[in-house]
Amino acid sequence: MELGQIWDCEASYSGALGNVQADLDDVHPAWGLHFHWPDLPHPEGGTGVNNGMTIPHARLESMCATYGFDVDDLEGIVDTILHLPPFQLDDPLALESPDPGVHKVVAALADMPDPRTPRMPYDERREIMLAHADAVRAHLMRYEHAPRADRQAALDFRSEVIDVYEEQCTAEERPLPARFRLGRNIQAPAHPLAPLLEGGPLDARRVAARRARDEFLIDSAEKAADKAALALRRPLVFGFSRDVPKLVPAGAELTSASLGRGAAALVAARQRRNSNAGLTG
Repeated sequence: MELGQIWDCEASYSGALGNVQADLDDVHPAWGLHFHWPDLPHPEGGTGVNNGMTIPHARLESMCATYGFDVDDLEGIVDTILHLPPFQLDDPLALESPDPGVHKVVAALADMPDPRTPRMPYDERREIMLAHADAVRAHLMRYEHAPRADRQAALDFRSEVIDVYEEQCTAEERPLPARFRLGRNIQAPAHPLAPLLEGGPLDARRVAARRARDEFLIDSAEKAADKAALALRRPLVFGFSRDVPKLVPAGAELTSASLGRGAAALVAARQRRNSNAGLTG
């Protein structure tokens, strides 16, 4: 089983740069995680490999909306994402992997239902996702936090190397590249995921909106769904839950003046239908 260390986390954002309307653009936070695998063989010899992962903030929200995770459990959500199987369980190529850990994960989860099954309770979905992560931790790979002293030592080393390189640039009368002027005196936080965690819990309103969208799409695919009620749950439909019917006094004639043209047309159509069925008298 491979052991990976979480070394750092950076904040960025995603979205098209052409849309500058602050209240309508599609900009979302994104998180860049940096890992070190001390025991993996390096292509140039020895051991120690670095890599990373980008986690869109929307995926954190989706873990709550789709799989029932708590908006306050950010660290648990990230840990689950990191330990989900890095392959599709139903992928035939997974069975051809030379890694015995892959086969053990597949076997451990063989009888698990798909957590994306429509109508599955959200607490059951969450338990299945946690079981997936547990299987990967047990048989394939595991992440832990790199010691703060090691993370700070790496940052200090970078700063020292930049100091030497800056002297070389000065001697050659050329500027220090911009990327080396940034973050020269960074202090490693106590928690490597601090930039992500310190922003507070996820927005429960955004999570609720994602869940409403997902459930609307599921209901839309069902033939037995009430199409009229379903239409009122489409995106950006407002006001219908506040609408008040216009009452007509008892005995009053149903006209376009009393009901409005649309309602009067519906009444007329209903009267014609009843008349054709011999139900008027």
